[in-house]
Amino acid sequence: AETKGTSPGIAGSRVVHISTRPAGNLLQPPSAVAATDGVFQARVQVQWNDDEPNEDGYRVFRDGNLVAELAANSESYSDFDIAPGKLAAYCVVTFRNDLVDAPQSCDFGWRPPDGAISGSVRAPQTGAQQLAVNPSEPASHESGSIENAIVLPASSELTADLAANLASTSDPGAPLYAAASPFAGSLETAAAAGDSVLICLAPDPDRGLLFDGAGGWVEINGFRRLPGEFTIEFWAKRANADNNEQVLLAIGDSASTQLVSASFTAGGAFRFSVGAADLDYADGAQSGWHHWALTLAPSGARQIVRDGVVVQSDAAPASVIVSGPLVLGSDFGRGDFLAGSLDEIRVWDKVRTLTQIGAAKDHALGGNEAGLLGYWSMNQGSGVAIGDGTGFGRHGLLRDGAYWSASGAIRSCMLADTQGKYTLDAIRYNESTIFTVTPNQEERVFNPPASEITLNTQNPVENQVDFIDVTQLGAGGRVLFEGTNCPVPDVDILVDGVPRSTTQRDGSFLASLSPRPEEAYRFAPRKVNPDDASDAHSFVPSSTIRIVDRALKDLDFTDTKTRPLNAFFGGSCELVSNLGTLTIEVSTENGCFKQQYQVSGEIDIELPPQKYLVQVKDVQTGDTNLRADMIQYFDDLGVQEIDLTNATDTLDLTYHAPISMTITGFPAPPTGQCSVYTTAEGGTLPLVSLLRQGASYNVTLNVSEDYGLGRICPVNYGTVAVYDAVADSANIKRVYEIEDGKVQHRTLAASPNVFKGASVGGVDRSYQKSFTGVAEVPGRDPLVKTDWVIVEGVRARTAEFVSATSEPFPLLIVHDPPGTNSSAYLEEGTSQCVTMTRMEVFGGAVGASFDVTLGVELEIGFVVSTESGGGFKATGKTVLGGSDGQKSGIEICATTTEKFSTSGDIGWSGEDVFMGVAMNLIFARADELDVDQCEVSVTERLAADLDTENAFETIYTYGSTHIRDSLIPDLAELIELSGGDPSVSGDPDNDGTEETIRLSEALANWKAQLANNELLKAQGLDGTVVNRSFSAGADYEYSHSSGSTRTSTETSKFYIKSENSLGGTVKLLGYDQTFQAILEFNYELVNEKEASTGSTTTTGYTLSDGDTGDFFSVDVGTDPRYGTPVFGTVSGRSSNPWEANTQRRDWPL
Repeated sequence: AETKGTSPGIAGSRVVHISTRPAGNLLQPPSAVAATDGVFQARVQVQWNDDEPNEDGYRVFRDGNLVAELAANSESYSDFDIAPGKLAAYCVVTFRNDLVDAPQSCDFGWRPPDGAISGSVRAPQTGAQQLAVNPSEPASHESGSIENAIVLPASSELTADLAANLASTSDPGAPLYAAASPFAGSLETAAAAGDSVLICLAPDPDRGLLFDGAGGWVEINGFRRLPGEFTIEFWAKRANADNNEQVLLAIGDSASTQLVSASFTAGGAFRFSVGAADLDYADGAQSGWHHWALTLAPSGARQIVRDGVVVQSDAAPASVIVSGPLVLGSDFGRGDFLAGSLDEIRVWDKVRTLTQIGAAKDHALGGNEAGLLGYWSMNQGSGVAIGDGTGFGRHGLLRDGAYWSASGAIRSCMLADTQGKYTLDAIRYNESTIFTVTPNQEERVFNPPASEITLNTQNPVENQVDFIDVTQLGAGGRVLFEGTNCPVPDVDILVDGVPRSTTQRDGSFLASLSPRPEEAYRFAPRKVNPDDASDAHSFVPSSTIRIVDRALKDLDFTDTKTRPLNAFFGGSCELVSNLGTLTIEVSTENGCFKQQYQVSGEIDIELPPQKYLVQVKDVQTGDTNLRADMIQYFDDLGVQEIDLTNATDTLDLTYHAPISMTITGFPAPPTGQCSVYTTAEGGTLPLVSLLRQGASYNVTLNVSEDYGLGRICPVNYGTVAVYDAVADSANIKRVYEIEDGKVQHRTLAASPNVFKGASVGGVDRSYQKSFTGVAEVPGRDPLVKTDWVIVEGVRARTAEFVSATSEPFPLLIVHDPPGTNSSAYLEEGTSQCVTMTRMEVFGGAVGASFDVTLGVELEIGFVVSTESGGGFKATGKTVLGGSDGQKSGIEICATTTEKFSTSGDIGWSGEDVFMGVAMNLIFARADELDVDQCEVSVTERLAADLDTENAFETIYTYGSTHIRDSLIPDLAELIELSGGDPSVSGDPDNDGTEETIRLSEALANWKAQLANNELLKAQGLDGTVVNRSFSAGADYEYSHSSGSTRTSTETSKFYIKSENSLGGTVKLLGYDQTFQAILEFNYELVNEKEASTGSTTTTGYTLSDGDTGDFFSVDVGTDPRYGTPVFGTVSGRSSNPWEANTQRRDWPL
């Protein structure tokens, strides 16, 4: 019989176990080395026989690393440092210092995983129905109580389908199992039976084995036989479905047919072989993880169970006597290697039922279940072997391409029990792992939603990881208007008399309530008009009573409230009150309501209180002449919006016939005198009203509807916009409401229109002004009506000025040289400096007597000075004394510059500049429009009499072109328009002498200035000249300066001189006085101010041209009057513009 707790040694490995003393000087190795397999929770106990009488001691190795060195005669070692859940190879070596160590003797051992997390899930309600959950115990498996167990799949969430299955099929007393480890405790919940909380760990500590398909396999030599009946279970995942057979597992003698194996065939089937008899399931090569269970009954009947469902079976005798090792992933290492993964290998000594298989397949076993011959969970995650969890020590060695995978087939999850308690135990955490513990339940909310827990060797257990169920169940439904599919928004939903929710735009509501399976809630809708508390809605049913032990979605109510819609169809006045019948369509924007109604005259339509869209669909009328226009009118009117939500509403479907408009209030045209107006140019104009400038007129715009057959109705709605050009307000829009078919407007005849040539609609509108009204009424295009008038009067132009000069010569003329970019200038600069100096001298001495002279001396002069003085003089003698003094000064200068220049711009070539003084006179021209004998004429005049009294002095700088083309013509015209020869008075020279200038004299002076300029230029060129030649792009500049300085000095002195005398006389203003004091004192203050004025005059010019190909030869002389340069072109070539005495470059001939 086999004994749990030890393994039979590391068979098949390279470790040599020598049980007899070797020859020579070698030490005897220990015998019967055995390491415990999960026997002790906190350690692995290693034992051996001390077969060497003369050793110095024993060394213990774990996975090749020395962990202990023990004294002689030792026969055991306890390893408390091995990681929980880890399978390790322990080797013991005999040693003596003077001899070579004996060979190793080894065995595998492990301690159980000791990680544990516990806590509770508490619901906010108590006294609820309990869901019985029994902890898994070994005895319950053996007794068969697991037959009715509830088992969760390998999933992180409790799905809706699973919850329904638990609620409908489970036995409340059945045990529950999850994918990680058994739990204990209870869950207090307010829900019905089967509604439990799933607790899951992440990262999942479950692992598996990965086979590379090229040589990886596992050999379990300690497994030697199979009984006559058995169940083999495992999870498998195929990596690829190639054309080769892939062995999942095999047990028996590899040299005979006495084998049991499972494999994927080359054709993709799953094969269960017992001896020579194969049982195939065709659809076996599916992707992903699948659980497989293979059973063999004593009768030889076989079953293939996939994911808890029998997918293939037979009843043929298939007995076999199996004796040999168990291998995974290959045909005993000879080939048919698996490309995929394996997890949770289990071998039982009996046929397990489908219920048993389904209940246990998704969670790890404890290892001590009845009938369990071998259990390889593959959860170690590292090392060279997989451990047998039964304690029988049948460990498997990993060969070649067999590797640990990061995850396995099942998840570490557990259901909390009926008391809300849970315990996750046997958790592998390596040295240290941070786990996230998460409660899961459909439609449930927990606080906190998850907790992070760290397990390590110092803290392997964490208790009181608690969660609170803060779930609120939803109770909802919809509220619709009666007879429609229209939602009712903003309905308060009262639960037990308290508002708990409000319907949304779609009429739906959802109230969050605590589960209450034993006491019903009362639900009642309520909606009241916010503007009228007495206007409440009624509902069917008025209330309902429901138990809330799950989410409710069928709490529906019907709103029976309606309101009247008052509709009218007819004409706009009593003459046309009955026009026929309209068919209207009333609908909602969301399409939940659509209904047609007939409207003739006035009717009321009862509708649910909400917003509607109304559109005319048809017109029936006996007036065939109007029907087409009526249809078009209502089409143009379009859709109207009606709101019955909180009040009744009116639908106005009045048909408004085509409108007309007339304008009255202007004087009638002179039809008795003529049929048209004539103009001085020989044209004709329409006969329109004549208005007097400055007069006001009350204008009426009459708007009416024409229904035909003499049925005229005044318009009582809409607006008229007036654009009044008569009052010079054509761009101003004035809007009036139409009342009783009329609009009143008062206009003022402003300035006349003195312009001709305007044409509107093919009609000559010269000299006319418009008055326009634009009528706008619903359903009709805007109607524009314009009347035209002529306003008689005067229209003033913008004011301007003219300059009058009294001299035929200006103060200065600067002459412009030839060349498009040439210019000349005169610059005058003035500098004024003032120097002020202050000097003080003072002293004193001791003496006998003195006379006193006191006075002031002043020196004033400009070039020469005069002296004046006053006071008295004293003489005396000084015996002992001294003197001191100081001097300071400051100089202040200011410079002013004036420059006069011709323009260097291309457009002003040859433009001489004149500077002088004149009197400016402001005046304005005006145009006068007059209609005489039906003839329209426009004449020019002054806007007002010349204001010669307000003429003002000016210093002008004008170009010769401006004088010739503007000043001279304007003065001539002004003299003509004034009807005489007016004069202006002023002081243009600013010398205090007033002058009177007649405009005719000013006109002659301007002409003389132009003539004198030409004379001065000719005279300047008759004297000494210098010739300058230049071309375009080669500029020449010249300047000459001269200056003078004038200086004046002003000096003032103040002095006191005293000689000692204490008695005597002093002469002051004719009187002598003498003193006899023995004292002398003197003081002198001198202030000096010097002023200088300097002036400079600079004349110069620049010869430049910007047109390529232009060149000039120019004589440069001096103006005999002004000293400025004058220029005379001798020859050259020019263009754009052409200049005198040069060849035209563009047209040389």
